[in-house]
Amino acid sequence: MLIRKYLTDRRLAISWSLVIFLLLCIPGDEMSKGFFFFPHIDKFVHFTLFALYAFLWGKAKPFDTKQKNFPSILIFLSGVAYGIALEFIQLLPFISRSFDYYDMIANSCGCSMIYFFRLKS
Repeated sequence: MLIRKYLTDRRLAISWSLVIFLLLCIPGDEMSKGFFFFPHIDKFVHFTLFALYAFLWGKAKPFDTKQKNFPSILIFLSGVAYGIALEFIQLLPFISRSFDYYDMIANSCGCSMIYFFRLKS
């Protein structure tokens, strides 16, 4: 039950959103080191980051206590917008990351997977 209580807390979803921001704003030369030697594994990473984003926000309690949880469409749209915004932030010269439309698609697919799972349940 402790895990359930922790998942319904908004702080976990907010913290994960900040982790995504930090991970996607790490300068690109730092990210080339490590496990990214598999081709296109970064798309899987983007997909996973944003699927977890949508999952955690789906479990979080809304600010309005009358609602049971955040509407699925709101979580989906905010995740897609957040993913697009982070790709544009990567265009900033001091980030030294590359803008990639396919990363935006991977971010959106991660959010949409959780959106469709939430619709089914």
